[in-house]
Amino acid sequence: MWSIAVGVFVVLACVSGLHVYWGQGGLWPAKSEAELVKTVVGSPKFDRLPPAVITYGVAVLIFAAALMPGLHLMQVFPDALSRAALWVLVVVFLGRGAVTYCVPPVFNGATEPFRSLNIRYFSPLCLMLGVGYLVFALYS
Repeated sequence: MWSIAVGVFVVLACVSGLHVYWGQGGLWPAKSEAELVKTVVGSPKFDRLPPAVITYGVAVLIFAAALMPGLHLMQVFPDALSRAALWVLVVVFLGRGAVTYCVPPVFNGATEPFRSLNIRYFSPLCLMLGVGYLVFALYS
């Protein structure tokens, strides 16, 4: 179980760190803000990134999700609360991953390259993380 906890932590800590980087004005993997919006936001309704405070808030939530499997194994929280949090994360990550393939109209209007990256990388990553959380919810 610890290997899954560490794997989930490493992946989500990197994603959280990327959000902090963007909140500070970083543009990678793009060269401009407009290109970054098309790459990571994917909505034609937006031409600017969300305010830094929102991006930082997302980073905090992602980092909290990254910590949850380890905190569960260390029994930091009461078992019922910890398991409830794991089940919420199962629903969030499996739902986010599955919606791309099960409800295609959700991302029909998405900009490129977000749309392709979502199908190829973002959604599969969410599905894998959701399975990791599912393992914790069921077997730990």
